[in-house]
Amino acid sequence: MSEEISKRPAMLCACRLGLAVGIVVGLGLLVLGLIATVSDEWCRDAVKLLGNAYLGFQATVGGAFIGLLWGFADGFVGTVIVVCLYNLFCRCGCCCCVPAEKETCCDIETPTEPEAPAESSQP
Repeated sequence: MSEEISKRPAMLCACRLGLAVGIVVGLGLLVLGLIATVSDEWCRDAVKLLGNAYLGFQATVGGAFIGLLWGFADGFVGTVIVVCLYNLFCRCGCCCCVPAEKETCCDIETPTEPEAPAESSQP
């Protein structure tokens, strides 16, 4: 049975990966917002652009922390959706997901390389 399990693709934990990506995206927006706060021009255009999508995200200390919250929420929710879809596709049972003994996949023949012509031994 352990041999059968090892042939299946690995399932991912949506919450754990969502937390990890949410933290990274949130911290990235926090750092971007803080850099834009202390610099004269650097990163301000990026913060203004992202502020159109993330309400309240601006080049201030408070705006940077709002970006942290938006980034965490966006990274978490987006990753959970992607991981749930990935896990759903891992259960499909298709021969692409579970290695089969046959050499075809999804009724498509795998291409084989043509045989090279044999060299003649005539001088």
